[in-house]
Amino acid sequence: IELFRKHMICKVIALTVCLTFVWQSIGPTGEARGQDAEALLSTEIKLPARFGEVVDLFKGNLNKTIIHIRDAHCDYSAQNSISGIIGYFRDTYSVDLVALEGGSGDYDLSVFTDIKDVELREKVADYFVRQGEVSGAEFYAINNPEKVTLYGIEESALYVENLKAYRDSLKFKDKALVILKSMAEKISKQKDRTYPSDFRELDKKMRFFKEDKIGFEEYAAAIAAYAEKNNIDMSEYPNVTRFYDVMDHENGINMKEAERESNILIDLLNKRLSKKYLEELVAKTVEFNDGNMPVEEYYAYLLSKAELCGVDLDKMRNLLKYAKTAKKTKTVNKKALEKEFKALEEKIYASFLKTDEERALCVLDKKIFILDMLFSVGLVKDDWDYYIAHRNDFQTKEFVSLNGYRLDMEKFYDLSLKRDDGFINNIAGKLKKEKQKNIILVTGGFHQDNLKTLFQDKGYSYVEVLPKMEKQDGKNPYFQLLSGGADPIMRAVSERQSSLQIASYLSTELKVQDKEAFRSAVKIVEQLIAEGRSEPIAGRVFSLSP
Repeated sequence: IELFRKHMICKVIALTVCLTFVWQSIGPTGEARGQDAEALLSTEIKLPARFGEVVDLFKGNLNKTIIHIRDAHCDYSAQNSISGIIGYFRDTYSVDLVALEGGSGDYDLSVFTDIKDVELREKVADYFVRQGEVSGAEFYAINNPEKVTLYGIEESALYVENLKAYRDSLKFKDKALVILKSMAEKISKQKDRTYPSDFRELDKKMRFFKEDKIGFEEYAAAIAAYAEKNNIDMSEYPNVTRFYDVMDHENGINMKEAERESNILIDLLNKRLSKKYLEELVAKTVEFNDGNMPVEEYYAYLLSKAELCGVDLDKMRNLLKYAKTAKKTKTVNKKALEKEFKALEEKIYASFLKTDEERALCVLDKKIFILDMLFSVGLVKDDWDYYIAHRNDFQTKEFVSLNGYRLDMEKFYDLSLKRDDGFINNIAGKLKKEKQKNIILVTGGFHQDNLKTLFQDKGYSYVEVLPKMEKQDGKNPYFQLLSGGADPIMRAVSERQSSLQIASYLSTELKVQDKEAFRSAVKIVEQLIAEGRSEPIAGRVFSLSP
């Protein structure tokens, strides 16, 4: 569907090239005017799809709103999306206060804002975003310093303690993972002997999905095939049902025919629409192309104009199916979908596991996975909650060799959650000090559910935003930076560097990073980019002396 969507954009844009008079009549729209922030929950938030989507919201009684963006640390595409999301809420709703994990107090952006050439400044900042050393929120503020205020919400001492707990865990991480890998291999052999082939394949797919080895569609298709073969009722999972309905509609579209029909439709609209509606079509297409109009809304508009022109849409069945599928996609709540698939997994396991041996094998397998994620710092909040609820079950003889390491990792996660209390208090204090009712908050996903509950308990209104992410070919530098590594420029500047992606170099009160080394690195990159050299991106450290 995405390829066909891009083709449609190109086709309509090709039409607009011929309409020079239209461009002249539309003219620039200028910067969006800010709205009263209280309108956040009284109207639909139309976040451009190219930035992400709103996945949850609720209204509290405190008359204060948290716009919570789920961060993906050091992921370049996510940081670009976060920058766009902040810009959207700033320009549309006048929200200009941004609270950040990994910083404490005010931010000093002068190392970047002193670069007066705005194009050069953007390129220099972009380099450090790619390296994971500048966040999307910082990138937006660097390039729009008059629009937003950044504020770090960490309690410095607690953050430093949490960082130390992580770095201490590196001493035993590899050993723990080797032990777990050996256990997982034994479990896998036991499954091969115990599980029927069809369930064994499904179990493998579900594990691969959790480990990010396969995509969501392959995972969902495996569950659907197994559920159908074994007559598993999915009616109690409405979003799962809608999702499969969308997949069925998409599979029923002949994309080549839909493309041909789209060509015919655009040609007919070009001939039959009045000047007024051609202008409107161009404006809508530009809005859609910029990611500011939802797919289903754009195609609904396109088909309405086809009907206005008397186009026989019965002859464009694949195009109609495409538009209908786009509309159906909107009915799937992605947040609820994730929870429903987890519940469906549990139902499938419960329906299959008949003997004590099968149930014990399944439980042991889940424990190994939880521990693997625990030591890899990859637990999501639901997994952590499971671990805490079944903590005593992890003290059995199978895991005795990991007990000491496990307790140290518990400290890391406990501290992560304790930081949330500091976030809440510092946000409340900042809103009161600045006499503001609304704030944008950017934190990692592990904090999301816990913070949401805390905000709800205190009466805040809440908007949860998931940034758009694209699969990256390059390696995410998060764990390298978290453990104290550095990018090529920073290594060239400083031999000894305490580096952490979520510990900002630009925060004034969090004394973790070597800020002077960072300032020197920025100057080096500025000089190299100004000279048109590519060494910063290529990482050729030997040639980076100022």
